[in-house]
Formats: sequence, C-alpha cells, structure tokens
Amino acid sequence: MEKDKTDQINKNTTLTQRLFIERENLCPLCSEQLSIRIKSYEENFTIAEEAYCESCELVTRTKDHKFN
Repeated sequence: MEKDKTDQINKNTTLTQRLFIERENLCPLCSEQLSIRIKSYEENFTIAEEAYCESCELVTRTKDHKFN
C-alpha cells in the first residue's frame, strides 16, 4: 500500500516541486543528505528545527514552530 501511495505522489509531483524538495534535503556544499535536529521547549510551546550536514558540519536552516 505504501508503494502505491509513493508512486501516486511521484506522478503528481512536478519537476519544480521535486527540485525544491531536493534542494531542501541536500547539502549545498557536498550534496549529502541533511540531518534534522529537533528540540522541544515546553515552557514557551516551541519546537526548534535545525537542518545540518554531518559531513561538512554546515547548518543550512533553523526554524522555530509554535504548537498549542
């Protein structure tokens, strides 16, 4: 069932969307897959997300997400 779902998503995904996803998930310096670190700050209802490359030790993005 999961394979069918993945195939359907791939068919409906445009080239522009696939390129965006690739750029978001690969290191701009070495093209390795990025890792995601997540920290939860319960006192202010925030989750901090950080994407980084384990090979280059490059942090490519950090985002804070509020939750209720």
